Amino acid sequence: MPGPHSGLGMEGTKQAAAIMAVVVRFNAISEGLSTAPERYAPIFERTDDGTVLAGPWCMGFLAAMRLRYDAWRPLRDINQSEHALLLPILLHCTDSAGRPMLGPARPGPKGQEFLRTAYHDIPMVVPAIREFWMPQRART
Repeated sequence: MPGPHSGLGMEGTKQAAAIMAVVVRFNAISEGLSTAPERYAPIFERTDDGTVLAGPWCMGFLAAMRLRYDAWRPLRDINQSEHALLLPILLHCTDSAGRPMLGPARPGPKGQEFLRTAYHDIPMVVPAIREFWMPQRART
């Protein structure tokens, strides 16, 4: 017997294939974070010379957060120490005018080097963010 949403008319379409690809990827990430969080590695864009472009990945993470932005309030609260978990991600995000969300980088070579390598912290904070939410998920 068909499920309650089987009559949507999408089976076999490109849209259905795209949705399934997202679901499969989401499930793989979730499984990996659950069983081997130390192996988590986001897939960042790279330039031809190998420079990592973390901004698009981070903007995607922020877009996902914004789907339930109010629910993210505990981590968005700058008065909570856990807010630091978002900083490596937000560092690479921009506002609607294209300005860095966390303000401009420190001027000079040290600031540029920090921005160039700050993405290294993202694979560590994503499992920590998941762990932060796990007690809340277990209670619901």
